[in-house]
Amino acid sequence: VKVVAARVGVGMAAENIGELTDTEAIDSETLAAIESLALGDDLEALGVTSLRARRLGPAGLSVELRLQVPFHLSVSAAQQAATRAKLRVLSGSASPSPSEEERLRIAEVSIALDAERPEYGNEGGREYSGDLVVGGRVNPSLHQLMRPSHEIVADVRAAIVAGGCAAAPAASSAASAAS
Repeated sequence: VKVVAARVGVGMAAENIGELTDTEAIDSETLAAIESLALGDDLEALGVTSLRARRLGPAGLSVELRLQVPFHLSVSAAQQAATRAKLRVLSGSASPSPSEEERLRIAEVSIALDAERPEYGNEGGREYSGDLVVGGRVNPSLHQLMRPSHEIVADVRAAIVAGGCAAAPAASSAASAAS
């Protein structure tokens, strides 16, 4: 009886050691399915730049990925794209009503965002003029693009004192001229 119990114990330990030490690799088909779920047909999800998945025992998989979004998106819009991707991955299937066999078991998803680098010329099938346009300015200087925080605070205060956002561009021009 002792031999049988020892053999069963060793067999169970050997079976679960890969899972316990996080060395059991996730197959490439599963990783491809997770990437496909993350991207879906969302135009704001351009690509997955990094993907890692590991098993969380019987709960399923823990997924960490970096989602590439267009560089012009606001932080809010980029975060919404990440949330949509997370919900798609957590659903575990591209099908609206998947069977249990075709559904991936995903326990948690962590998504970090990467803004795409603009491509100049006709690389990758996209066309860009090469001009950077910010707030109506074409190819702004580094100072105009990355203003010091005290100038931004002054613009905001000037807009509040003036009673609205309409005065903000004038205050911005005054602050730029002063420096």
